[in-house]
Amino acid sequence: KISEDLLFLNHKNNVQPVGSSLLYKFLQTTLCQQFREFHQHPIHNKVYLLRKSRIELRRMKFSPITAALAALATPAHSVLYGDEWVQDSQGKFWAFYSGGVAIIDPESCTVEETITQDNEMANLPAGWSDGVYMQPKDSDDQYILMNSRINRENVAGDSVSDVYIFDTKEREVIAKVETGPRIVHSYGVWTKDEFWTHSDGDGHFYVIDLEDIKNDSTTVGAKVKAHDQRPFHGKLMWNEDGMLVNRGFATATGEQFLFELDIETDQFTDQYDFSMDVKPGTCSGLHAIAYSSINNHIYTECSGGGGILEFNVEGLGIQFVHQHLSMTGSLYEVPDGSYVIATNKGGNKLHVFKPNGNGMQSSLAYDVEVPGYPSTPQFYPLDNVDGGADYMACMPLTSNPNQNHIDPESNDVMCSYYNGCTGAQTLADIDRGICYHDETMSSPKDLMRVSSTMVATDDALCQRCMDQGNYEDGMCTCTPNCGYCDTNFETDLSKSGVACVDLGKVVDGTVSSATLIEDAGGVKQGRGYSSSNECAFGRTYRSHKRGMKWDASISNYPRDSVVIVDMSTQEVACQVDVPGAPGRIVWAPNNSVPRPQNQLVLCFSGESTVNVFDKGATQMKDLNIGDKVEVSNGKYETIYSFGHKNAKTMGEFVQLRTEKSKIELSKDHMIFSQGKALPAGAMKIGDILDLSDGDSAKVTDINIVKRQGAFA
Repeated sequence: KISEDLLFLNHKNNVQPVGSSLLYKFLQTTLCQQFREFHQHPIHNKVYLLRKSRIELRRMKFSPITAALAALATPAHSVLYGDEWVQDSQGKFWAFYSGGVAIIDPESCTVEETITQDNEMANLPAGWSDGVYMQPKDSDDQYILMNSRINRENVAGDSVSDVYIFDTKEREVIAKVETGPRIVHSYGVWTKDEFWTHSDGDGHFYVIDLEDIKNDSTTVGAKVKAHDQRPFHGKLMWNEDGMLVNRGFATATGEQFLFELDIETDQFTDQYDFSMDVKPGTCSGLHAIAYSSINNHIYTECSGGGGILEFNVEGLGIQFVHQHLSMTGSLYEVPDGSYVIATNKGGNKLHVFKPNGNGMQSSLAYDVEVPGYPSTPQFYPLDNVDGGADYMACMPLTSNPNQNHIDPESNDVMCSYYNGCTGAQTLADIDRGICYHDETMSSPKDLMRVSSTMVATDDALCQRCMDQGNYEDGMCTCTPNCGYCDTNFETDLSKSGVACVDLGKVVDGTVSSATLIEDAGGVKQGRGYSSSNECAFGRTYRSHKRGMKWDASISNYPRDSVVIVDMSTQEVACQVDVPGAPGRIVWAPNNSVPRPQNQLVLCFSGESTVNVFDKGATQMKDLNIGDKVEVSNGKYETIYSFGHKNAKTMGEFVQLRTEKSKIELSKDHMIFSQGKALPAGAMKIGDILDLSDGDSAKVTDINIVKRQGAFA
């Protein structure tokens, strides 16, 4: 029991009274996520534990839900790729360029070494997709696992890709692992020592066990389906602090399903069809995905238009919550879990969502202006404000740097993926790189072509074809150097670079737009697709990674290089040239780093019991929201929410037996013994447990048991 007027938190070295927001954070991160109602019903009489005179870690009936309810936990971790936990360790940037890797020291801004051949002395691939840094448990080995962007034909005649495995201490390729074709996104599921990579070619995740690398095996350990009828591009979301236990979620850009995977058993388990939940004609599939531990919601980006979908994954199932039609973008949880943000590249905005209660739609709390088509964010922790979102978020910009495509009067980019770069109506449009397409052609449209100068004379937009010297094989293209087809141009990087915003200042209302860091490079625009108009642009991506205070992003202009920004000052530190066009960047520590504890929140097994009004003794797995649980002798209170309710997961629990009963709970869960809260794993035979009726019981036996189901 803690007196309310003595409850303090040591926050940033200042002892401060706990206000309502800090109180919620304290309870959320200290009490095993049990009391999510503090978020749904801020500080009123119906909240579980708050009383007018005191905050009580209640000693209720001797059963899991009525034992001491404190737990040892840490704030939720935001998972983007799975190597965020090493970003504050001393290290080097590994820049993967066409045909090689450059290892860059951010302190000296120099390339220390390049790698151009694999373990078989063959040249490294000309293109790369995603990769992550990983460390096996209880080992000093250090790896980067990197997807090749180049497909090849194997001995069986199948189209395949390869994952290249680099030893970062020896600075060499030590193995290649064959996977399905067109692998793009990858994830370091370090809690299981597994690398997951998604094949867009066959719609499966390929799983590589780090133990197999240690044992010189070069085969895939598992292949996990993540599609319904056809394979599409997709992503994975898993949670490293254990809030989702073994549940993972995957997307596919061409199917109207949210897929559920079992991260523990490497299996496809379920799929949720959202086609009837969304506005007709929108959201043909899902792409980006994020998770909030505050409300146990999954957030997904619609492909093909349709905004952002929000799902409730509390308990065992998936429930649709809301379609945020007017917002879109790549989704990320802020590392402290306070907000979920979406970088709306085409809209030049950063949407900041505030998670509300479980099952309630999130609120759009802030919109930040970020001109220049922002890419994904990296987060640098600050020490400026009290409260949540105390991070600098930096995003490299992907704006078209072609000076020919920028209007000299308005300074607007006239030609890009987002405005289509088609439909030229005047010669001024053509001067700005806008294409003149043949509107009589079916989609995709070809550029307008004429067969004689006579025809060109009648077309005001086809003046170049009045010159017979511009004809080839009897045909002349009216705008051959428009859009993506313009390869000879001067660059204008005034709208490119890197944009940074202090999220803490966004939250306190003093900032509403990002700051442009100039002279921070730019990137070549993406090429159009098979369904695009001729010479159209495709999506443009700009990879970057944070290491300590530095953010390193790829750049093609004014030369192939890596631009390093000091996130603490929002200034360019340097631009380091690399031998080829850079594609991806990974941060690798100089030495192995102690891995964070896997905060797997189990709390109670499904076999543990609690007294329910009008039901009697009831197992945890059979409890429901609305049940009235005995909290003290003859007194019942209503269950408003579960911290988690997962009947599928397997976990280890401490079983404490007394002469009167037994209890099964996770080893770090707190339980009262003679007035003191102790971890269940610290209990010994003979210790005395406190019961809610004022009685006590001696521990007579202690066992470690494996149970299916984890509840809180």
